[in-house]
Amino acid sequence: MKDLWNAIVKWVDHYRYTFLGILLAAAVLAGTLGVVGCDSSTVSLTDPSKKITREELYREVVVIDTELRLERIEIEAATQKLNEAITKYNAELADAQADLDRQDAVKAKLLEFAATLAMQGATGAINPAVLIPLGVGVLGSILGVGSALDSRRKDKVITAIKSGTAPPA
Repeated sequence: MKDLWNAIVKWVDHYRYTFLGILLAAAVLAGTLGVVGCDSSTVSLTDPSKKITREELYREVVVIDTELRLERIEIEAATQKLNEAITKYNAELADAQADLDRQDAVKAKLLEFAATLAMQGATGAINPAVLIPLGVGVLGSILGVGSALDSRRKDKVITAIKSGTAPPA
């Protein structure tokens, strides 16, 4: 055994730089195999304090993508609901303004009728030829407002029936 050990030490002494090259090459090879043999890892998308591999990253991406798609569907549904509410509001606003215009027209007719009646009463010459068309106009306006209100009531009942929120009959 002593002879083998002497032979190795003698060879190392004689080829010291070759021996150092072999040791350095072995160290580099071991380091390279150690790095190449490890799985690559990166910071997690959901937990930045954790390192994850490529497969785990793909699983996280699928989960996050699914959550974002569901959130998009919820946002689109909320947007559609908001748009429907705005459309309904605008329609109700237009109906209310039209109703106010009709009521103002009836008031103007009544005022005109009263003013004509007062003028003719003050002069002492009440003329039925003037009063009859005014009376017919006032009655027509009143019937028109009543008809419009009835139509709005019927529209609300029909809408309630179609949406399934109709009160029991």
